[in-house]
Amino acid sequence: MIDIDKVVKSIAAYILDINEEDVDADQRRFAAFQCDSVFYEELFSEIDFKNLTLPRLPETDVGIYGRTDINIGLSIFDEEIFMESTDIGLQKLFDRQNSGLYGTQLATLIDQERFDLEQIEDQLTCFVRIQFDEEDLVSTLRALLMLNDFPNVAIPIHEFYEVDETHKTFIDTIESTKLRNHVGAFFQDANAARCFGAALQSYETDIFSIDKIKCYKHVVSWWMGEGQGQISLMEIVNDEILTIPLLKVSQPFVANREL
Repeated sequence: MIDIDKVVKSIAAYILDINEEDVDADQRRFAAFQCDSVFYEELFSEIDFKNLTLPRLPETDVGIYGRTDINIGLSIFDEEIFMESTDIGLQKLFDRQNSGLYGTQLATLIDQERFDLEQIEDQLTCFVRIQFDEEDLVSTLRALLMLNDFPNVAIPIHEFYEVDETHKTFIDTIESTKLRNHVGAFFQDANAARCFGAALQSYETDIFSIDKIKCYKHVVSWWMGEGQGQISLMEIVNDEILTIPLLKVSQPFVANREL
């Protein structure tokens, strides 16, 4: 029987360039986010903001794009137009969170009719929070790598599958072929990742900067496609979700510029 946590611990040590003992000793809290065009184009319209659920599962093969193992309430919906609201009751909120709203906050504002979602949905960037129960490094990375349901759910080999030479020696240490192929999908070379899987980034990027919300610190990221997506492992700095303040203007959400 495959010890998934043991493999994930070795992956954590590898990508963070630390010893496995340091992985066990790490007391930080972590979160994982994904932002990709497939989620927005195919799944965003299916979100039930009243119940914070995603009722419909996509009829597609298992893959990294458009994943549905997400927590809508803890996901972050970003649009700079939020900063231009005439609702002064939200100013303190945006002073802390810049242009990002948690799903629970966005749901409250929609329910209170403080703005019309249709007015800004075409411009939203969705940082979906990957769902998992624990916040330690191994549990978070296990969820990020889509291993919670392995081997029942596994990423199949794609015709463009190609592990980056930089990571091939490490990936080859994973004994199980099925698990090795699955994990390898997250260590594709730059060219392969344009069509399949994800490529581990060797540098920090702010293509989709989650840390602008001031509650998370970037640890490591993977990119997908040609800029269409990114997966990020983040350290939680302060994930308190502020209560939406009472409405202090008579009109609903209004932006200060034309859409």
